[in-house]
Amino acid sequence: RAALDRFAAWAAANGPRSQPALFPTRADVLAYHINVYNALAMRGVIDADLPQDFDSVLKRAIFFKFRKVTVDGQSLSLHAYENDVIRPLGEPRVHFALNCMVRDCPRLPREPFRPATLEAQLTAAAHEFFTTPNHFRLDTAAKQVQVSAILDFYTQDFVPGSGRDGLIGYIDRWLDNPVPPVYTVRFIDYDWTVNQQP
Repeated sequence: RAALDRFAAWAAANGPRSQPALFPTRADVLAYHINVYNALAMRGVIDADLPQDFDSVLKRAIFFKFRKVTVDGQSLSLHAYENDVIRPLGEPRVHFALNCMVRDCPRLPREPFRPATLEAQLTAAAHEFFTTPNHFRLDTAAKQVQVSAILDFYTQDFVPGSGRDGLIGYIDRWLDNPVPPVYTVRFIDYDWTVNQQP
């Protein structure tokens, strides 16, 4: 916890907005924001005494919209941080790297995202996401792609302007074998149970 608190304190006062010279590339900026979001989400769950779940709209609103964090000198919610700061950077693979500390989020790596290796890390995260059964599966009998609701929440980030119809094309980029074109998309119900040790 002490290391997490130190990192959160550093991120509160430092970042691309206040010190752009320290973050000269897009990879520097993206890695910073992914790591800071994940750290603040983890710290928020710990501060909330490990809630069991965010299974109601009210619980999610309290945690993600009403609770404030400080990032690079700005006070904002995790919701605003993701939607107003991170998503406008235009990298859809962040959705396979950001972890809001619940079961259906992408796996949280055991090492930080680093500018020098960010491209490979995001590509690996996308491949891992689409090989994890609770995020992606094919129902051959129903001719259906069952995919995480993350792709429903952020469809416009993955396939701007084309809606759900373009999702299979995006998904195919991360699969060894493409999805048959006649398949339809169904979103898997999202599990908002908070990750925690037994």
